[in-house]
Amino acid sequence: MQRDHGESLARTPVSLPAETRKGACVVIAAFNEEATIEGVLADLRNAGFPRVVVVDDGSKDRTRARAHAAGAIT
Repeated sequence: MQRDHGESLARTPVSLPAETRKGACVVIAAFNEEATIEGVLADLRNAGFPRVVVVDDGSKDRTRARAHAAGAIT
């Protein structure tokens, strides 16, 4: 899913059954997303995706640390 700045994933229709989302693992590539990564992770969990991997692409900010603190696999 692509997230436009300010758009909530929780309001984006998800066509996968709940049981499928529960077993899925979402992978996100992130670069300098310190300000937004926690919200993205919360939106994904609210949409029923409990496992999220954040791949930090050499960020100069605290993207990785914030993603990890928010429960993502980093």
